[in-house]
Amino acid sequence: MFSNATKNEASFPPKCCGQEISLKEAACCLHRPQIKSFEQSAREFNTPVASRRYCANPKCSSFLGRGNRDILRCNRCTNLTCNGCLRYAHPGQCSVDHEPKHLELLGKLAKEEGWQQCSACERFLDKSAGCNHITCPCSHQFCYVCGADWRTCGCPQFDAGDGRFRDVHPPLIDLERLIAAIRGWEPWLYQPPDR
Repeated sequence: MFSNATKNEASFPPKCCGQEISLKEAACCLHRPQIKSFEQSAREFNTPVASRRYCANPKCSSFLGRGNRDILRCNRCTNLTCNGCLRYAHPGQCSVDHEPKHLELLGKLAKEEGWQQCSACERFLDKSAGCNHITCPCSHQFCYVCGADWRTCGCPQFDAGDGRFRDVHPPLIDLERLIAAIRGWEPWLYQPPDR
């Protein structure tokens, strides 16, 4: 349970019967590396997504914290990351209107794919079909159609989807032809017996 909570934010904090289990309560049952991993994940998951900063080194990408300094040092790979543009640290100031290219590309992709953005944590979410009620891993609930807080809009509660994922496994043969093949004759020749 604690191992899963360190890897999956939707499972954090760990719960049993709807009640949170504190690290203090479970520490006696955990090994030191599990405790350390849980503490690191708790630090990350308790930080608002928009405030989280990660190492610019793509081979590392460790969580650096809230980003309350101009330059952030990674404790894992010792890389320096610029808090302004989220790239490797550089001399001088970042342009105020400069938005990292990856954020621009992510926004474009999200629009093309029809993803909805959580207003609480700003992460993008996708759904293929079903209920328009979304519960984000940050626990915020919202309408997938318009993005408003859940139950504050007039959008339909259910959506059959946009067809992207319909008929993933379409029937290979229609039922009448299948029955005919099993019986060994064509359906137009079959006359049910009179009763």
